[in-house]
Amino acid sequence: FLSKDNAKSFLEFDLENEIPFIAPRVFSKTGGGFILFATESDSESLFLNYTLLDDFSSPHSFSKFDFSMEDAQNPFAPTFVSLKESDILVFQAQHIQESRLVFQLYASTSYDGGKTWSPSEMLTHSDSSNQNPALLYDGKQVILCWERSLLTSSATEIFCAILDKSAHFVESEQKISTGGKNVSPVPFLYSEKPYILFQHGGGEVFLSAKSAILWENPTKIANESSGKAQAVVAFGGKNLSFVWQKNVEKKSE
Repeated sequence: FLSKDNAKSFLEFDLENEIPFIAPRVFSKTGGGFILFATESDSESLFLNYTLLDDFSSPHSFSKFDFSMEDAQNPFAPTFVSLKESDILVFQAQHIQESRLVFQLYASTSYDGGKTWSPSEMLTHSDSSNQNPALLYDGKQVILCWERSLLTSSATEIFCAILDKSAHFVESEQKISTGGKNVSPVPFLYSEKPYILFQHGGGEVFLSAKSAILWENPTKIANESSGKAQAVVAFGGKNLSFVWQKNVEKKSE
C-alpha cells in the first residue's frame, strides 16, 4: 500500500508473486525509492527475495537473493541501511559448524541501488549463536547491533559494532548488556547521537547511548514489556518518546 497524502489514505499496488511470502520488510535505498525484502519458505529451506520499488505505477516482480555458501543455509531477518554511495544488507543464516547449526550474521553490499549485490560474507565468527541484527546510519558511521546467545547457558547478550561502507568491521564488537537474557535491539538516532533500546529478562526495557567511542551503561526506562519496545522521534527530531506493549489482566495495552 502507498500513501501520497501523509497517510490520510492508501492506494494498493500489485506485487507479482505467486509464491507465498512471510516477514516483509521495506527500506529506503540509495538513489531514491525503496527495496522490499520477503522470505520464501518451502518444506525444508528459507530464501530471501527482493524487489525494487522505484515506480509505483506498475506491478513489481521479485528476484531471489543469491546466497550461495557451502557451509550456510536459510537466510532470513534482513536489515538494511542506505549510504551516499552504497547500500548494506545484513541478515542471519544457519552456519554449519562441525556437527551443529548456529546462527551467524552475513553481509552484502550494493553500489547500484540494489540491482546487484556482492557475494555474501560472514561477519560474526564466534562459537555462539548470533541473530536478530539491526542497522543504523548516523550520517558518519554504520552501527550494527544484534543478539548473541551463549550455547553453554541461557544467557543472551546485546552486541554492537561499527561497519565501513563495504560492510566490514571497523573496530572490535562491544557488549552492551550486562548479563541475563537480553533481546530485541533497536538502534536509533536522537539529537545526532546514537542510542539503542533492548529488553531484559521478563520484559524490562533498557536504554544505552553511544559516546565518542564506547556505549554508556544501560539505564532501565520501563519495568514490564511483553512486546518489542520502539523509540519515537517526533517534531523535527526535538521530542523523544518510547512505546511498548504491556499485558494488563489478560489484555494487551
